[in-house]
Amino acid sequence: VKLNKGIRNDIADWQLTLKKACACKESGDISKWNEYSDSLKPQIHNINNK
Repeated sequence: VKLNKGIRNDIADWQLTLKKACACKESGDISKWNEYSDSLKPQIHNINNK
């Protein structure tokens, strides 16, 4: 049960970061888009490894 809660929290954080990244891309802020997209990769790897 604890693992599921941890995974759900990690997924919620990942989704929030993804929304921020998409908003930056749509507004044309490519530097922020790159920053967010770079942080998404290790987050999803961490989720997949659990």
